[in-house]
Amino acid sequence: MQRQKLGNSYVCVATILFLAASGVIPYHIHASERDQKEIAPVASGVVEGQVIEVEQLTLVIEKANGEVVRVPMPGKSGESSADFEKGDYIEVAISPEGMTTSVRKVAKTEN
Repeated sequence: MQRQKLGNSYVCVATILFLAASGVIPYHIHASERDQKEIAPVASGVVEGQVIEVEQLTLVIEKANGEVVRVPMPGKSGESSADFEKGDYIEVAISPEGMTTSVRKVAKTEN
């Protein structure tokens, strides 16, 4: 019985991955306004930028150099992605393991 359940899990996962790769299941991880073809990578280190997409468990931000990255929320920051909105300029600290450790709104500095 256990072997059959495990086998069914593999079939389900394989089916979902196939459908996602073929475009049948829409992928909304990237910022929709930018018409990107690729998913923004998860950031690490200290990142500063403007929020361009707010998702349930992720903030998508654009750094000053134009690079778009994803910030996993809430992590250990105690902040929820719902605490932010498009246009907010934030500074985020993310551990090498991908855990958000702090998030704060900051004033945008002009270069």
